[in-house]
Amino acid sequence: MTFSRSVLYPALLGCCAVLLVGCIPVKDVTQAWEDGSADEDLRGQWAVAGNPDQNVGFETTDGQYLITSSSDGLEGGVRTVEVGEHKYLVVVSLRAAIRGFDKIDDDVKSGNLLRYELDGDTLTIYQYDDDALGNAIDNGDVKGENSEDDSPTLETVDDPALQWLAEIAEQDAGWTATVYQRED
Repeated sequence: MTFSRSVLYPALLGCCAVLLVGCIPVKDVTQAWEDGSADEDLRGQWAVAGNPDQNVGFETTDGQYLITSSSDGLEGGVRTVEVGEHKYLVVVSLRAAIRGFDKIDDDVKSGNLLRYELDGDTLTIYQYDDDALGNAIDNGDVKGENSEDDSPTLETVDDPALQWLAEIAEQDAGWTATVYQRED
């Protein structure tokens, strides 16, 4: 099965343009979204340490979050899902967040995962390496699509994917971090 760019691009743009390349794209995030909840501690504006022009904001709306970037205006719905000792942002299109996954077409149920940590006024977003995700798909650790033309993509956030996410969160390899500071 090949994932078209038109299916994944809205969610990928919302995630990756705002929070840098390295989000974990997922074809169907329905279960993760339904299992997730709003992390009230994220509310507010955050700027990349040393670069206030690169920022992200979280605002509560009907038990969900909108993720925005003042530099490009992209928006998306955000919930948090806990996997073991770690938290992941589940980023979806506004259409999916507002209408609900039961009322949208299968081709717009895609989204992205980003691991994060909060420590007071510091938010660290961890981006995962595409090659490491591709290797996990090729090795059969998780179900997904690994093509030469597009980023590797998880099929869904099922039990094997959750187990893999818990395992990789404990590893240093494959992750890069972007540190944000809360703005007043």
